[in-house]
Amino acid sequence: MTVERRRRATRTRQLERDVGPTAERLALVLDTSEAGMYGIDADGHFTFVNRSAATAFGYDAAELIGVRAHDLVHDHRSDGTRYAWEECPSYVALQRGEVVRSDAELFWRRDGTPLPAEFAAHPLSVDGVVTGAVVSFTEITRRNGLSRALLGDAVDGVSLNAVRSRRILDVSDSFCTLTGYGRAELVGRTSVEVGLVLEDAVHLAATRSADARVEGLYEARLRRKDGSTRWVQFSHRMLGEELVLTIVRDVTQRHELEEQLRRQAAELAAARDEAVAANRAKSEFLSRMSHELRTPLNAILGFSQLLELEQLTAEQAESVDYIARGGRHLLALINEVLDISRIEAGTMTISPEPVAVGELVTELAALIHPLADGRKVAIEAGAAACDSYVLADRQRLKQVLLNLLSNGVKYNREGGTIAIACRTVDDDRLRITVGDTGYGIPPQNLDRLFRPFERLGAEGGEVEGTGMGLALSKGLIEAMGGTIGVETAVDVGSTFWVELALAEGPLERHDREGARRRGSGRSRLRIVHVEDNAANLRLVEKILARQEGHEVIPAFQGRLGLELARERRPDLVLLDVHLPDVPGLEILRELRRRPETRELPVVVLSADASKSQRARFLDAGATAYLTKPLDISELLEFVEQLPHRGSEEG
Repeated sequence: MTVERRRRATRTRQLERDVGPTAERLALVLDTSEAGMYGIDADGHFTFVNRSAATAFGYDAAELIGVRAHDLVHDHRSDGTRYAWEECPSYVALQRGEVVRSDAELFWRRDGTPLPAEFAAHPLSVDGVVTGAVVSFTEITRRNGLSRALLGDAVDGVSLNAVRSRRILDVSDSFCTLTGYGRAELVGRTSVEVGLVLEDAVHLAATRSADARVEGLYEARLRRKDGSTRWVQFSHRMLGEELVLTIVRDVTQRHELEEQLRRQAAELAAARDEAVAANRAKSEFLSRMSHELRTPLNAILGFSQLLELEQLTAEQAESVDYIARGGRHLLALINEVLDISRIEAGTMTISPEPVAVGELVTELAALIHPLADGRKVAIEAGAAACDSYVLADRQRLKQVLLNLLSNGVKYNREGGTIAIACRTVDDDRLRITVGDTGYGIPPQNLDRLFRPFERLGAEGGEVEGTGMGLALSKGLIEAMGGTIGVETAVDVGSTFWVELALAEGPLERHDREGARRRGSGRSRLRIVHVEDNAANLRLVEKILARQEGHEVIPAFQGRLGLELARERRPDLVLLDVHLPDVPGLEILRELRRRPETRELPVVVLSADASKSQRARFLDAGATAYLTKPLDISELLEFVEQLPHRGSEEG
């Protein structure tokens, strides 16, 4: 028998004499418990071990008796080093004589695998002297449903950690794969001891648990055992007060994709900025060159017109005609280039308002008739079908439709037809079509149709053109929120169309809003309207005639309006700001200076809605300042409140 075996036998006989009877009784009672339980003496040696504890440790109970528990199964690290006996909770229980509990203690099995456990040490005393302790423990993984099978099957990396000591109690196989460390290298040690480093951590979302510890979602770069890094997303979940479960997911692929998208976005932004700068430089160059070309062009056109007035020979007259036609062609090209450069630079001024399409179609048909008659082209204008309003800039829409009509004449057959029509699309848009019976456009040329300077092979033909009209029309229509397109067939003809949002006409809006009407017994008003725009005069006249048939006296010039106000003594003067002879502000001041018109109500109608402009006119004595497009209800409400002073006079 060796010295060590004799020493153990002696210690065993001594333990049997001192605490044997107590241990036997405890063993009989506790041996059937599912919890692991064992007894120790005052020095920490096993005095008994129940079946559950022996099974958990992987030893026969007889092998453990007389061995100090701390040295064999408790609290040593995976690298072989041990915590001091004085740090063990069992020692604390023996010294203090009180129950000591821990939610996160670590035991080691015979095969070297860790056993995270919930732990409690109950001191035993005889006559007030602590003679030993009974220790009970329950596997943490079993208590929390985190069996080794579950940890092993987890797709994400999972680690179980002690809060106070920060030691790793257990890990899943996927956690080991992710970090590059073996399980034996991790369990029982802290992340810092292992060298498991998280860099660039970002707190994505956080909540606070009942004990005020921060839980939540984080992202960071994980430095693995081999020095490589992976992007991970991890979260913490508190299990009681002393345990934390950490779930780690590899999101490297997502980060790489996001980084790739960021690079692509940066490259696209740089390319966009470069394109915008180049486009701006081009527009500025075109604008500057167009203006520079006007100076010599002015001389060319001016002197060619003077020469046309002279007595020229036939040959000379033909030469001058070539010069004049070339100059006019160049001027049209310059104007269109300027408009396109303004559209591209975003400086084109668009003033949307409800536009009466029927009136515009009638006006355009009259304008295009001389050109159409020269080529014996018939115009079919369906103005009645176009009896709607669209939201557009009237002058710009007129420019676009006139260009389409002009093309329809120039590229038509002699004796052909142009048809203008309208129809509602999608209940809220109006399509205006200009169809011709020309030669159509080959399909292979359609994608070049709206490009600047593109004439689709007509450059050498007899029809003059700049190749800018359709490109400019497209820019203008899109600036007004509309669309433009074409339907064509070779040898049949082409139909160009423009779509714009339908708008409510001013009179229809007034009817819808149900503005108050005058009583049938009230007399008519006499109103002088000083306005040089015939369309605006007609609009106001229709508005006021629709109410009670008020008499509207038009004045196309400011001085005429002054005289009419003095002679006819109206109930109201409507005054435009921009007049051909005298500014509207000067007319207002003159009305206020004359005794016979000093008290006359004057309502200013202007498209300038600036506060400074409004203030100037109100300070000069205007009764009200209304902006265009007119709010008809506002105008009629003002008219209804007027006293009738001059309406019954001759």
